[in-house]
Amino acid sequence: MSMKEVWKLPCFNAEIPEAYLQLWKERYDTYRREMTKALNCDSESKNDFANEVIKKFKRLLNDAEELEESEKKEERDLQRGLGNI
Repeated sequence: MSMKEVWKLPCFNAEIPEAYLQLWKERYDTYRREMTKALNCDSESKNDFANEVIKKFKRLLNDAEELEESEKKEERDLQRGLGNI
């Protein structure tokens, strides 16, 4: 295999605010706790509970249950990528 050079786009050299990093770390930790709890349920309800956790966090991330339903996805995602929101 040949090695390919990879580099970060200059627009992603922005400093990410600590408060923003903390917010998403907390959300990720909450997601992991809730999903672990859902997956530890009896087998009958496990998938239903896990799907509810997924829906909850999709709404949180996308402001809609599916990315395609989000009205402000492109601008919001750019700003999130830059750590501006």
